[in-house]
Amino acid sequence: MSTKKNDIESDAISVQQCRAARAMLGWSQGDLAEAAAVSRTTIVDFERSIRIPHRNNLVD
Repeated sequence: MSTKKNDIESDAISVQQCRAARAMLGWSQGDLAEAAAVSRTTIVDFERSIRIPHRNNLVD
């Protein structure tokens, strides 16, 4: 049985995927933050592996 943290991690994209997607779209961290309705600091922290997304911020 998986833990809640493992479930969240399996649903989330990796830091590398996030950066690559932003680059493909030509988006800054601020652009992504605005589109995702989170703070730029949240994106920066995620890309530095300081935090993982909360399940309620993930899109199905």
